[in-house]
Order: sequence, then C-alpha cells, then structure tokens
Amino acid sequence: SHAAFTRRLLGATLPSAVAMSVVAIVVVVIVLLIALVILYKGVFIVHQAEGIVVERLGRYDRVLKPGLNFVVPFLEAPRTFTWRKTYIDVNSKVVDRTVNDHRIDLRESVFNFLRQEVYTKDTVLVDVNALMYYSIGDVRKAIYEVEDLQTAISNVAQTQLKDVFGKMSFTHALESQEIINTHMQRSFAKTFIKWGINVHRIELQDLRPKSNIGAALKKQMIAERERRGDFIRAEGKKAAMTIRSEGTKLVKFNMGIAEQEATRKRSEGLAGAKVELARAES
Repeated sequence: SHAAFTRRLLGATLPSAVAMSVVAIVVVVIVLLIALVILYKGVFIVHQAEGIVVERLGRYDRVLKPGLNFVVPFLEAPRTFTWRKTYIDVNSKVVDRTVNDHRIDLRESVFNFLRQEVYTKDTVLVDVNALMYYSIGDVRKAIYEVEDLQTAISNVAQTQLKDVFGKMSFTHALESQEIINTHMQRSFAKTFIKWGINVHRIELQDLRPKSNIGAALKKQMIAERERRGDFIRAEGKKAAMTIRSEGTKLVKFNMGIAEQEATRKRSEGLAGAKVELARAES
C-alpha cells in the first residue's frame, strides 16, 4: 500500500541523513583542529624585552620582534633555549630553576655561580659564591656561539676565581672584595660579549674559609705581626742612624765654625799687639 511504501522510503532516507550529518560534524571538527594547530604553530605574540629565534628547516632564519609575528607551520619552528633562572624566594634565599623555553628574557637577570673551592696565595682553601647581574644582548649569539652557554659561563667563572684568589692572600682578599668584583666584571665582560651576554656587575656573596684552617690562619696572623714588628724595628734603627749621622755632621760643623772663630780672634789679637808694639817703639 501507499502508507507502507512511504514508511519504507523514510526508513531508508533517515540513516543516510544522519550519516551525512555525522560526516559534516567530523569534517568541521578536523578543520577546526587544523586551524588551531596552524594558529598555535604559526602565530606568536612576542612581549617587550623578549626574543624568539626562528629556524627554517633546522637553520637559523630570524629573531622575532615584539608584537604579532607569523611563521610557516611545519616549515619554520622556534628554537628552544635551556637556561638556569635565579631568583630570590620569600625566605630571601637564592633559588635556581632550569628553564627550557623558546621565549628568551632580555631583561636584567641574575646568574648564580655555584659555590666552589679556591686556594689563596698563602694556600688557604676558601669557599666562594658569587652572583652575576647580566642581560642577553644578542639572542642569536647566546644560542649558536657556544654549545652549552650555562656550562661555559660556569667554567669561565671557576677559572677567573682561581686566578684572582691565587694572587691574593686570604686577609687581602677579605679587604678587597670591591676590587675583586670590579676585576671580575671587566674580565667576564670581555669573554661573555662574544656569547651575546652583557655583564653589568659581579657581587661576591660569600667568602668562607674551610673549617680546618684555623691553625693556618693563626700562624699567618703571627707571621704577619712578626713581619710588621721587624719592619718597625728596621725603620727605627734606620731613623736612629739617620739622626746620629745628622748630629755628628752638626757637631763637626759647629766645631769647624768655632775653630775658625778662634783662629780669627787669635789673628786679630796678634795684629793688634803688633800695632801697639810699633806705636810704643816710635
């Protein structure tokens, strides 16, 4: 009958319509996913004082500037950068955290040189800890000029600290921390500028002798006091000899003047006597 035919026709049409709707929804979802992936991989908003290095097929291409930037998905990609971030926590302690990100902070930051042992000129073993205040001036150099920038900076710092303290006694090092800071800042600046790092200042945070050098320090203090005592005694003897020499010269000078005066008086007396004798004879 006509009613039965209509039911059979609707039963065949409804499943195909549902299938078409499902296919359309899947296509829309796929298109949206592709659009989201393209947006995620192709659009970057770079903040002020921030840099992102973009590589094209594995080679350096450019550095993205602050603002809205576009890259070609799957053909171009940002280069990640591994770094140790140092900050001061709520307890005023220096905390280090390793960061692996493609966004590179160009603001002034702090680099914590881990505590290390160095010997002073008088063979005193001390623990040294320092902070470096720096900023990344050239993002490309910071990534490509050295394989591991963090390790390279730490190695240079270790060499410089050994060199500086190896030329100073322990007591001199304690009294010259500002000189050490300035010297290290200049030395680091010359080396790190090749890696895109601008060094603003260095601060020695701690300079602590090892616990087993108390006797050595006491011996050093005694030796320093004896050296100063010998120097003072030598200066005293030198001053005494100079005074005696000056006194002897002065005595000889005065005796010479007195003898000259006596000779002059005798000569004047003889001359006067001769004059008086001549007058008496005449």
